[in-house]
Amino acid sequence: MLKHEVLECVMDLGKERIDEIRRSITDKRKDIISFQAGGDSLDNAKKVEYTTSLNNLNKSLLEHQNVLCRLKSVKLLDTDIISFGSLFTIKNMESGISRIYFITCVGGKNVIVDEETVSTMSLGAPFAQSLIDKKENDEISFREMTFKILSVQ
Repeated sequence: MLKHEVLECVMDLGKERIDEIRRSITDKRKDIISFQAGGDSLDNAKKVEYTTSLNNLNKSLLEHQNVLCRLKSVKLLDTDIISFGSLFTIKNMESGISRIYFITCVGGKNVIVDEETVSTMSLGAPFAQSLIDKKENDEISFREMTFKILSVQ
């Protein structure tokens, strides 16, 4: 598995989310138009509800577009230390469970690449911060657990 493939999958998730938000905006606007076309007038509470909903959707759309723009500008460096754009495998030494992570500007998403699950981790996350500048075979302690870095790309 190559990290540019992981980045592409993360960007695809972002594009899908942007499309979902755009559809929601379109649906909300259609609701308003059909409501008004039916001869009904919107009372103030409904106007506030629709306006707030559209504003929140537009704000979410802008945030997701900004994240996608940042993802498109990620430079994937060839390095043996963990940094922004790194793809790495770590093992929880207590549980024996290994996981693959990718450090980027957005975390909390899982993507499947070559039948492997890769979890994204935001560079600002405390766990990511504890891993920065570490390399293969290093061990770190985080929240009373010990992790070993098995590989870094």
